[in-house]
Amino acid sequence: MKFSLTLELHQILCFLVKCHVAQARCYFIVLCFLGTGIFSIAISFSQNLTMLLTLVAFYGIFETGVIITFPLLIAQFIEVKKQAVALASSNALSSPTVLLVPFIIGYFRDRVGSYSGVFFVLGVLSFSSSLIWLVASYLFNKQRKQNQSASHILCC
Repeated sequence: MKFSLTLELHQILCFLVKCHVAQARCYFIVLCFLGTGIFSIAISFSQNLTMLLTLVAFYGIFETGVIITFPLLIAQFIEVKKQAVALASSNALSSPTVLLVPFIIGYFRDRVGSYSGVFFVLGVLSFSSSLIWLVASYLFNKQRKQNQSASHILCC
């Protein structure tokens, strides 16, 4: 009796921790994308060097959160057999865009006359990424609830 009660408590606690960590990652990446969006738009309105350096430092903190959390989210959402391909694909798809950065910056400098547009566009893209992750989190929760109702096994 004592052993089965301990086992049940272990399963319940494990389930709660797993669900909380999975949700925390999704909300953390949404927060990081919102932060990068806010600070990249704020960079375009900076007035002096001190303000610019402060905004860039905060932008870097949020961007680091995205960089660190993204592989964990791939591991969470993609099945184990496909994770290596998913990580390689995400890096392979983002690498060519890095080569386009000088052309994009040059376009804004030549056509608009300032770099502010680059940071504004980057902020809008970050905001849209946060919305995409909110939708992904909602769909993940919906699917998880359906799977829980289908099976009575909690976790572990």
